[in-house]
Amino acid sequence: LLFEPQMHTPPVENTWNDKEFDIAMSIPEPKRLKILLM
Repeated sequence: LLFEPQMHTPPVENTWNDKEFDIAMSIPEPKRLKILLM
């Protein structure tokens, strides 16, 4: 899963499939933010 600058992509939630989204939502908030902002 590649992360690009937000302005060039749809909202991250819309690019993930359900499994990936569920995994991301299971990550504690600080780690999740770190991944999303990586």
